[in-house]
Amino acid sequence: MSDITITLHNPITGASESMPVADSLTVQEVLDLGVALLGIDATTAGGQLFVTRYGKSLNVSKTLAEEGVGSGDLLAIMAPPTTTRPNANANTTTNSTAVAASGGGGLDFSSLLSGGGGGGGGGAATTTNAKPFYYAGMSFEEAVESNTHPKAIVKLLQTHSHLFKEFNYHMPVLAKKIQDQPYDKAVEIWRSDMVKNSLRGATAMSQIFHKEKDFKQRLQTNPNDIAAKEYFNHKDRQKLVNEQYRQAMQEYPESMGRVLMLYINAKINNKPLQAFVDSGAQATIMSKKCAERCDIFHLLDTRFHGVAVGVGTGKILGRIHIAQLQIGDYHFPVTVTVSKASKQYIDIHII
Repeated sequence: MSDITITLHNPITGASESMPVADSLTVQEVLDLGVALLGIDATTAGGQLFVTRYGKSLNVSKTLAEEGVGSGDLLAIMAPPTTTRPNANANTTTNSTAVAASGGGGLDFSSLLSGGGGGGGGGAATTTNAKPFYYAGMSFEEAVESNTHPKAIVKLLQTHSHLFKEFNYHMPVLAKKIQDQPYDKAVEIWRSDMVKNSLRGATAMSQIFHKEKDFKQRLQTNPNDIAAKEYFNHKDRQKLVNEQYRQAMQEYPESMGRVLMLYINAKINNKPLQAFVDSGAQATIMSKKCAERCDIFHLLDTRFHGVAVGVGTGKILGRIHIAQLQIGDYHFPVTVTVSKASKQYIDIHII
């Protein structure tokens, strides 16, 4: 197996895309990739698309190497002439098999471009791919990995609110588009977005390949080329960073978790409120309005007024030396610093 650079071409629109591929790919897999990259609508061709190399049609069941495709070749994605094209609804079996029913492979985009699944070419595989897989406590990332079919993942997002909340956190723009949409419309929006991401990814890979090839040629011409040396030095550094990332994920996964703000239900002077637990705070701080609501503001000792300095500044009105803090069934005597902030809050210092 070796890598070759080919150019896919759409004769109708004139669009072309060059990219590195393995010569072990089948012509059908290259056809699937070309349909996605060049924006070809297989339905307008009656599903009868085929690949040509310098005017000669290639066998979709053979690999690029078997068909003699080499680096630098131009492959055109064609449709049969309208006068000879069979009915789009006819059940034909030719070398120009419909893209939506392709046998699939590493580059099969059919599950995104159409309603069917792409992983096996058969009806049974489509049904399996479209059926949601879910277990209690599943995260959004796990849901996406386990449900590659747009219909399956959208069904989960619309059924389980905690998955949609995570989805909205990671992909807010797409979540806003899908939210409150009917199921079929949401599936179409998801599919369209995934195809666009696939196209951007393929384009980026192609650009990286050509950029690296250019820098290699520059180094061969001039071993002291500063820009080329910096490019490959950066690539080596990034490789080390990625290796550390993988090691951290495997050995210290807790370091990748998000630290959430800890709010708890509490009571001050038997008045219910929500408290923020701040392990980095130097004192327990309460706003004036909160102290008034808890009916303890009259205990304020103004001799301890001043200015709080930290992330910004704030005026300190004084201190309440002893207040009864209740958390669950436990009671704690706390000293509370009262600030002039207009918002009602209590920031608890943990010793």
